[in-house]
Order: sequence, then structure tokens, then C-alpha cells
Amino acid sequence: MKHLKFNIIFLLLIITSGWNSTRLLAQENLSIIEIDKLTYDYFNQKKWDELIDLGKQSLKNNIDFYYLQYRMGIAYYNKRNYRKAIPYFENVVSITPEDAIAKEYLYYSYLFGLQVEDARNVLVSFNTAEHREKISFYNQEKTINGVSLNYKNILFDDYAINNTVVDNLTQRTRNSLSYYSVNLFNYAANSSIFDFNLSLLSGKNSIYDIAYSPKIIEEKMKQYQLYFSWNKHIGKGTNLKFGLTYMNETLDWNELQQTTTGNVNSPNQTLIYNGSFSNFASYFSFSKTMKNVDFTLASSFSRINSNSLIQPSISISYFPLGNASLYTKTDVFYQHNFTYQSNKNIVLKQSINSTISPNFGLNIFGLYGKIFNFVDDEGMTMYNNLDALNYWYGASANYYFSNKVQFYIILKNEGLINQYTQDEIIIDNPYNSRSILMGMQFNF
Repeated sequence: MKHLKFNIIFLLLIITSGWNSTRLLAQENLSIIEIDKLTYDYFNQKKWDELIDLGKQSLKNNIDFYYLQYRMGIAYYNKRNYRKAIPYFENVVSITPEDAIAKEYLYYSYLFGLQVEDARNVLVSFNTAEHREKISFYNQEKTINGVSLNYKNILFDDYAINNTVVDNLTQRTRNSLSYYSVNLFNYAANSSIFDFNLSLLSGKNSIYDIAYSPKIIEEKMKQYQLYFSWNKHIGKGTNLKFGLTYMNETLDWNELQQTTTGNVNSPNQTLIYNGSFSNFASYFSFSKTMKNVDFTLASSFSRINSNSLIQPSISISYFPLGNASLYTKTDVFYQHNFTYQSNKNIVLKQSINSTISPNFGLNIFGLYGKIFNFVDDEGMTMYNNLDALNYWYGASANYYFSNKVQFYIILKNEGLINQYTQDEIIIDNPYNSRSILMGMQFNF
């Protein structure tokens, strides 16, 4: 009985294997006419998975024709795997460049696959201005194609060691910071993007140092920054970017005193110190798209707080679904300080991005590595803060009212280390800061 059961199972396995082999063989031996009919039927019935499976098997067996490429592209597009759809639409457009529908599919596949510069190249190839205007996300006739306005408020822990000035203690603490910026960008006709940013960071610090004053010194800080970048599209999925940043920082030290007018005590300030400092940064990057992966090699050279630094980096973005619904970005920085040769540093940034709906997106991010005199955001941000930053983490959300208007908010927590001197010994004092940035972007 056991032998009979074994023989039946074995026979079933042979029959099943033979049926699968026969089915596969029959599929491999299908003619172009039969594959054309089957893929057409799958297309009409919107059976995208079946169409893709048959199409891949056909191409594997060197059966290829115009409408198969067209249908494969549309199948991947409807599955929202835009990056997989791109090569099929590219093949179709190369055969029939006058096909406006195929061009639209290719344009949106690039755009929704976050290959914006490739999308712009397709856009300018349309024959009529009316067609370009109908599908474009910006007005090509305008000099300024977009503007963003940002405000950020930063709050700090109370990490002062002593709230009065004492002989054996020297410390500087942050009290408050506010950030304002306006960003203008232009999509130039020669496959370039120009970006201009003007920002102001203002705040107050407290200085505890009896060498300067027996009272707490209030330090007022203003930091103006101008940023310019040029992105040049040099070929499919390939871009070069160059950025320059200039920062000017002014500091005023004021001793807080009380003066009496009549019977009323009022605060008064005496200027102790006034100074101005300048920082510079330059940035260069080369980026390349390869299927579902974007690679960027970059480097910055900067002069921050009288330190000369070079900061090469590599960035990898991975789109597992071929669209913006889920993708990751990993950045690795190596920082070399020429002023202090022993100061070498590796910093890791990671983000996970998700587009939950056409109108709403979320992003969580983090950074680990000691940041001091650091260049970030493609050269636009310089961290010249008083204290070293050990890590940060946070989240952001974007809401698109339309393809012309979006609102975004960024929440971030930072872990920093303040150093103070007590009895001539330098001591590390960890603390945290929290920030909220809100902004609006308008495309014209």
C-alpha cells in the first residue's frame, strides 16, 4: 500500500512537470501573430501581469515588435512602475517620434519616476507650444519658475551649568534661533536649472565669563547667507551640479545692567564687542540614473570658522517599486580638516521616503556622525554652530494642493555637545534642540 501511494505521488509529479514543460514549450513556440493577439487581449482586459509575463518571455526568445513594446510600457505604467516603463516608451518614440501619446507616456514616466530633467527633455520635443503648456508643471515663458518661502524656529534645552557668573566657570549657551529664507529657481531652456537662495538666521546666546564681565553677557547673532547653484543635464539620467555659498555672521556682546530712573528700574545694555565673520563653500556633483538606482558622487570645499575643509561624499537612492511611493536615500560623507590634520570624520545620513497619495508624502530621516564645520544640502547649508552635533532624526510631510502649490513641514531633534570650562578643565555637556520648519512652494 505504501508503494502504491508513493507511485501515485511520483506519477503526479511527472505529469505536472510534463504539463508545465509542455505549456512553457508551447509558449516559447508561439508565433508573432499569436503573441500579438494574446497581448492585445490582455491589454483590452487590463491584465497587466499576464501581459508583462508573456512579453518578457517573448523578448527572452527574441520575439519583439513595435506593439509589444508599446503594450509592455503601458502595462508597467499602469502598475506605477514608471522606471520599468521608460525603456519601452523610449523604444516606441525612437521608431515613431511623431507619436504624441507615446511621448506623453514617456514624459510622465520620467516625471513620476523622479527623473525630472529627462522629463523636461521630452517636454521640449513636442511640436506645439499648446501641447507643452497643457502637460508641463511650469511655464516655460517665465524667468522665475518657482519660489519657496521658509520659516524655522529652534528651541534649546536649558543646559547652563550655573545661572550666575562664577569665578571658575566659562560657558556659552544658545537661547533661541529663528531662520527665514526665500528660494527662487529657473528651468532654463538649455537643460539647466538655476537656484538662488537668500536666508537669515538670527538668535541670542548667553556668555558666562568673568574675564569679560561679572554679569551675564547677551550675545546677539545675525547670519546672512547667499546660495547659488547650477544644474546641467548632460545626457539621459546624467547631471552635473555646481554650487556656491557665501555667509556673513555678525556678533554683538552686550552687558546687561540695571539703571534707575526715578523709582523705576529698567534694563540697559553696554556694548562690549562687535565683530563680523565670513564663511565660504563650493560644491560639485555628478549624478547618474541606472534603472532603479540613482548614484551621486560629490565633494565640497569650504572655509568655515577659519578652518579649510574638503568633504567628498557618495549618495545612493533606491526605488524598489520604480516610483516615488517608496524609496530610500543613503549619504556617506568623509570630512578632512586641512587646518587640523588629525580632524577626520565620517558622517552617515539615511532617509526613507513615501508618497502615500498623489497629494501627500512622508519622509523620515536620521544622521549619525560628529558634525562641526559641516556642509550639507548640496552646499546650501553650512553648520558653523558653536557646539558639535552628534546626531539628528526627524520627519517631514508634504501636501500638494496642486502641481503648482505645496506645503511642507519638517520636525527635527538634534543631539549636541556643549563644551564649558570649569577650574581650567574642559567638560562635555550633552543637550538637545528641537526645530520646526514650515514652508510653501509655488511653481509658475
